[in-house]
Amino acid sequence: MNRIYLSLLTNSFNKNQSIRLSQRQPYECNFNTFYRSSPLYEVDSRFSFEQIEDSFSGNVILLYTLQPLEVIDYLRSIEIKDELNFKLYLSKGNASLVLFTTSEDIVNYLDGTKFLIGYETWSINGNDIISCKFNLPEFEPRLYFNLDLSSIGHEESSIFSDIISSLNYAFFYSANYLKNYIPVIDEVKRKVVDFYNQSLLLNNFIDIEQFRIRILENNSSNPLMADELVVFFNQILNDPFSIDQVYIKDELIQIASVLKISNSQLFGNIPVLNSSTYQSGDNSLLGIGHSLFGFLSIYLHIKDCFSKYNFEEAFEKEFSNPGPKFLLKPDDESYSHWYTIFKNTKGLNFYIKEKEYFTSHLMVYFSNRQGFRLTKHSVSAAMQCLNLSFLPSFTLNTLTHELLHAHVRSEIMVEFYPLQKNQDGLLNLNQDVYQKYRSIFNSENVYIYSIKEFIQISFMLSAGMIKPNGKSLYTKQRINKRYSDQELFQSLKKWYKEIEETIVHVLDFNYFYKSDSSFYLKAIWTSWLSLPFSKNYLDDYILRSICAITSAYDTADRLNRFDFAVELLEENLLEIKNIDFINDRYVDIVLNRLKSKKNIDQLRFYYINAFVHLVDITKKYFYSAGLKTLLNHDDDLTEAITEGEYTYDLSIGEFNNRKINSPITLINEVNKINISNITELNGVGKERIEKNSVWLNTLIVTSQKK
Repeated sequence: MNRIYLSLLTNSFNKNQSIRLSQRQPYECNFNTFYRSSPLYEVDSRFSFEQIEDSFSGNVILLYTLQPLEVIDYLRSIEIKDELNFKLYLSKGNASLVLFTTSEDIVNYLDGTKFLIGYETWSINGNDIISCKFNLPEFEPRLYFNLDLSSIGHEESSIFSDIISSLNYAFFYSANYLKNYIPVIDEVKRKVVDFYNQSLLLNNFIDIEQFRIRILENNSSNPLMADELVVFFNQILNDPFSIDQVYIKDELIQIASVLKISNSQLFGNIPVLNSSTYQSGDNSLLGIGHSLFGFLSIYLHIKDCFSKYNFEEAFEKEFSNPGPKFLLKPDDESYSHWYTIFKNTKGLNFYIKEKEYFTSHLMVYFSNRQGFRLTKHSVSAAMQCLNLSFLPSFTLNTLTHELLHAHVRSEIMVEFYPLQKNQDGLLNLNQDVYQKYRSIFNSENVYIYSIKEFIQISFMLSAGMIKPNGKSLYTKQRINKRYSDQELFQSLKKWYKEIEETIVHVLDFNYFYKSDSSFYLKAIWTSWLSLPFSKNYLDDYILRSICAITSAYDTADRLNRFDFAVELLEENLLEIKNIDFINDRYVDIVLNRLKSKKNIDQLRFYYINAFVHLVDITKKYFYSAGLKTLLNHDDDLTEAITEGEYTYDLSIGEFNNRKINSPITLINEVNKINISNITELNGVGKERIEKNSVWLNTLIVTSQKK
């Protein structure tokens, strides 16, 4: 029995509370009263009694800990454990361990345990709760922050007040239970205070000088951003329609809604549990706080590594020399000559920021509607991960792609994409770069280009592959066609998403999948093929896959790179057919696209003339082997027997107390094991998948820096 359901029943007439234990879903049990319930998962079979009867007398002890592996080891070490009849279960909630015992003595062994935040005990007699005792630390509540809302309009005041209340709530519980979440709360507060000052300025309650002082004070850790904000508002004061209260309210509503979801999931089920509330559903009793801690561990690890990476300094020091000449002719001989020179240029080294650095944080939450998605203020994971993160289809490794979008947008696209905002905040073409773009078509080219200009003009050349009217993506125009500034402007706007996605996929493949083509292709297509399918984006997915894996091929033969990638994609798709959680009809649709000569010819032309250069530029100028090492490094990894690879040497489903420092390496190892044995996942019961998903998340939580 790997899973049971614990339900808490409340009789609305006599206000009595009782518990029920069932192997069936609680909604099938017809309790005829109000109830909240959550699934519990067996740790192992070493603890007493093989099963729990429907009627139980004894103690239910809810253990609050972020170090469940330490607690499990401690309980295993109790010498008289055979005399203490108890059973230990794992939960998705903040009470991450739930102990059932028929002995009173076990409590004596819990007092003072350093791995516990605290615990609460329900004394049970024939399922009825006789008493509830609490052993919880005393916390001193204090006000986190407040704003004077007397000068704010009624609607804005209501939203600000709601956010202030939510932030104070989140800060109190974070300070007591989850200190690593405080930087996220601080970042939300910083944004909210900025919006508050903007609202005061737009309503003429403060002038621009007062606004400047307030903004500089609120953004003291990032004065450059503060200066840009002041300059921006100084420019728009004469044009009140360029930014107004509607914009501010929209931003605040986004923050308020995500903050409430995140608060509910993180802290909706904290002590005291017999009276706490959470959204309805399968986890309504204990919540999903522990699962979200795992999500937070992944986010903070990646965020910390990228925040230490001084991309700007690396680029300035490594690429001060002139850039390579441009590839103007689409023939293979010209490309071979260009690639030979290009690949011999110096790559990007890794520079760690030596001084304190400003870093923006995102709120995290699970979402049924958004799935895996990055927004301005948050990053979400699919709600299915709660039960299915062990499967390749809903692996939490998908988060790496979303978080890379944040890095690419803030560090790469904003710096290199040749569209920029003018003084009025409108998007326009970088005319200085455009003039150099025009000059490359002249035989008497006298310009000396920097690496940065080389990248920007390369983006222009790639964007030139789309007709400005957008009617055809695959017209066989030459890559060296010179466009007017307006034509190129329109093409760059249309191509922004595809260029960003290409960079993200190449970096994801090299940073997090360690350039393993077969593993990468199976992993991403297993994920894609388990979701609602849209054939409108099918060629995009195929091309992104090809771009990613060809970044690992060091050859100037573009045709060979493309054709081999197509062959490899087809081979790996065939290997993941006939898997329970993959729609075979979707696989066949993809395979048919790959076998269509017309379609492949179009994609090949598209890749060769517009994308292969982006692939090479990303691998050469945006990728850092040092950052890859930082993301995946852990001194506690064990060298595997084959290929010199380092792993955690996992025993799937077993709770061994070992230190995990890299959640990325952990998730990849589990995913790689499952991908390698994907057919063996057929027929694996839902209960086992759920338990292994909770097991994996428990290990991920232990990676969080204490």
